[in-house]
Amino acid sequence: MLLSFDVTAQEIPFGDPYDRDAEPVQCLALDAWPLVNGLPPIARPNGYVFDIVSVLARGLEPSEFDPYTCSCGAAGCVGIHQNVVLESDEHEVRWVFPEKPFRAEFDAALSTVGEPLVLRFGRAQYEAALAEVEGQLLARAEASQLPVVVGLDREPENGALFRENLASAREYTLQYIADRNHRFEIFGKLMDTFVTITFPCGQRYTIAVSHLAYTLADRISEANGVDRDEPLEDEVLPRLHSGHDAILAEARALSWSEVESIVWYDSSVEQEHVPLTEFDMAEQWAGAQFEVCYRPD
Repeated sequence: MLLSFDVTAQEIPFGDPYDRDAEPVQCLALDAWPLVNGLPPIARPNGYVFDIVSVLARGLEPSEFDPYTCSCGAAGCVGIHQNVVLESDEHEVRWVFPEKPFRAEFDAALSTVGEPLVLRFGRAQYEAALAEVEGQLLARAEASQLPVVVGLDREPENGALFRENLASAREYTLQYIADRNHRFEIFGKLMDTFVTITFPCGQRYTIAVSHLAYTLADRISEANGVDRDEPLEDEVLPRLHSGHDAILAEARALSWSEVESIVWYDSSVEQEHVPLTEFDMAEQWAGAQFEVCYRPD
């Protein structure tokens, strides 16, 4: 497959969402939409935006990411609850898409029924396509007489700063990937483990054990004034790795407010219901049933 990008530029009025009294600023909005063999894998408009800065920042580094996402930057807002996986080797780069919601969105010419949703690119061609679109965006940004916004970066600024912003995004992204790889190393199978909580009224929530672990580590960190990583690796993870009974015991020891915080923080898990505002939470929490699973139902 051949990767290319359709770069678009349009002047738009930008209104500061945090200052409604401020006058809108006229800006140049730059976007890049991927084309595979000349076709967009996902047709426009479909409610998604494409995060070109994220794609450029990670380059060839194997990772999970959200090339398609919501305009706010949280993919869960548009129903994307599993990441795309970027795989690479010395010959090839692959984007592996989750079935939901992308199977229904993909152009039929780029997918085969019964086979995984994978876009495969030659490594050299992929690198060349990224270099070309980066050059186009930089050139247009630096030539603009208007403030520039690029992709999801909706803070207008001098176009010449885009080069610096892209370098900062690349540094941050590569550090994030390194940190995430370390988390996978220390969490192991717990990264794919969840706890389902079902209340007597029938409502149900799912929380990732990774977020349970961070909540428990934060408790210890705040109580003892230490960095969260210390209790996470020395105390919390050894307990959770000991088995399902330990995971369930720790989950049951949470308060509803802690669970609610996890539910709303982790947009990667698709929840069945909204918070239980109309019920007696003390009664509901006392009768809640807990179950460990490896995928949220």
